[in-house]
Amino acid sequence: MFASPADLAEAAVTAERGHNVVAALPPCAAGALPILAALGRRLAAAPSTGLRALILTSPDTSADWTEAATRTMPSCRVRSAGNLLRTTRHLRANLADVLVVSPAEARQLVERSVLKTDQLAAVVLA
Repeated sequence: MFASPADLAEAAVTAERGHNVVAALPPCAAGALPILAALGRRLAAAPSTGLRALILTSPDTSADWTEAATRTMPSCRVRSAGNLLRTTRHLRANLADVLVVSPAEARQLVERSVLKTDQLAAVVLA
């Protein structure tokens, strides 16, 4: 567990190596930028096969997390779930590498057999 922002460099290295990281941070996307960047580097190193990472967040912070992920993961296609029909089309067409979504929206996508959780390389609980 990483409890202070000073430990984020170590957490980022751990995440980039593919290990689980628990970071107790303030509830904002800005505090997680180093970890998101490390995740982006890890995803960029693997061939793109569609959705590989899920960022679960509340609907009121999804825009912040989408912007942070887009900025720190320039080689990844980051999508926000907001519109489930559009998200369904993106997922079925493999047009998203990272999806920012609320737990309720994720559940609906799983129920529609669109979100395949067994194919995810990373899940961020934001």
